[in-house]
Amino acid sequence: MCKRFDKLRHDVSFDIATLLMNDEIDFDMERSGLFEKLRQLVASPDGSLHTMHQVCDYVYWAKESHLDLIFELSDEEYRRCLIVKEKGVYAEFLAHEELTALPVYQLMKQLSELASIVAGDLPWQEAKIITEYLDVDSRATFPKFLLYSTH
Repeated sequence: MCKRFDKLRHDVSFDIATLLMNDEIDFDMERSGLFEKLRQLVASPDGSLHTMHQVCDYVYWAKESHLDLIFELSDEEYRRCLIVKEKGVYAEFLAHEELTALPVYQLMKQLSELASIVAGDLPWQEAKIITEYLDVDSRATFPKFLLYSTH
């Protein structure tokens, strides 16, 4: 990704508002008893906040994958796990409008470049963005998987 995107992500992650939001969510999960219950369910009585975040992430993916867990959470507890899991999405994409705009702009530039290559208007070895991901010296032809993606 671009340098501006990386700087924004870093700045947002350490912004006081983001840090306070994360602390408030963790405090609420401790106060509600969710983290204590999870510590008991996964036999980790001294489990850190980071461990509880991982447990919530696992619970989410297990449910999405239709896996049976050896414990049950109420709908409210599951929703609280989702809050824990999704708080990172805020910092990654929603905290600043450029965090959404920059990746979309980069994707559009990639697609435009790919279309120019497929149309024969741009030799792939001269494509500025594509060659960030492909080593020009190591291949004689454009990768087929990228060509197939345009089909």
